[in-house]
Amino acid sequence: MKKSNVVFILCFFICSLVVTPVHAFSLFGKEEEKKAKIPSEIFQYIEELKSQPDGSYSEIQLRKKIISMVLDLGEEPELPEDARRFLVRGRMAIKSADDQESYLRAGSEFKRALIIAPWAGEAYYNLGVTLEKTGLYDEAMRNLELYLLASPDAEDVEMVRDKIYEIEYQKEEAERQEYRMRQKELQERQEEKQLASQDITGVWKEEGHPDNEFTTYYKVEKHDEEFYMETFNDQPDVDVVPYKYRLTINDFKVEGIATEDYTFLDNGRAFEHPVSGTLARDGSTLQLEYTSTQPGSSYGEATNDWVEWERHITFVRSEEKTDI
Repeated sequence: MKKSNVVFILCFFICSLVVTPVHAFSLFGKEEEKKAKIPSEIFQYIEELKSQPDGSYSEIQLRKKIISMVLDLGEEPELPEDARRFLVRGRMAIKSADDQESYLRAGSEFKRALIIAPWAGEAYYNLGVTLEKTGLYDEAMRNLELYLLASPDAEDVEMVRDKIYEIEYQKEEAERQEYRMRQKELQERQEEKQLASQDITGVWKEEGHPDNEFTTYYKVEKHDEEFYMETFNDQPDVDVVPYKYRLTINDFKVEGIATEDYTFLDNGRAFEHPVSGTLARDGSTLQLEYTSTQPGSSYGEATNDWVEWERHITFVRSEEKTDI
């Protein structure tokens, strides 16, 4: 071959490289992937998206609109460098996440990527999976739905749809557990309130006895699970039988022992009787009944004659005396 022909061929090849670089790269299998340009109208919607509250109806509708417009381009737009940066940071954050706080940090990286590129399917998927770990099930499902919208031809569409169904069940189960927990707390509060209303410690007074010319007061103290109720006489010129009651209260039902001590009389004795009764639900009134024994003669005389009778007593909390 002549030297002039060789020179001509070399010059033609070099010019081809300069004028048509894409075709030249294709000779070596490195043809650049074509990326669609983003119309200015989409950028306007992206700017509007930044002002919408996170998770609001308007924000979700804007995202769907942007995704739809990008799909209409027919080609995937190039991912802006900042969006790619946050996407990579999010991937790294997921690798080291081990608690709710760290998963939320990972999710914030994907959210930042999706503010810049609201069509990025991978970011929606990663955000959805991350939010599932934090228990934000509604938000997780919403982002996985947006992934399916942004990536309709993805190979994992069916798998992601199944994932949404799984999260749906997790949400319902979490709601059931929360309901059971609330019911348990409510029951515990009711039991605490009930126990508080069944605490009869303090000062009570006897009511409703027509023969009483004065009010008989009772001091109630609690020892272990029993209440000790005893008469208190603040009128020295009046003889008061020292009645004593040892009571237990369960579900506002009262049981125990009544002790009537007449040993201050000549030939006097002390008697014990089983006692039962009820406590008002609000803890304001106590009713007791039992078979009482009392002397057949007046208190000032010796007696060997004892009379039994059915005693029904109503007690109310004392408002005028609160401490004895």
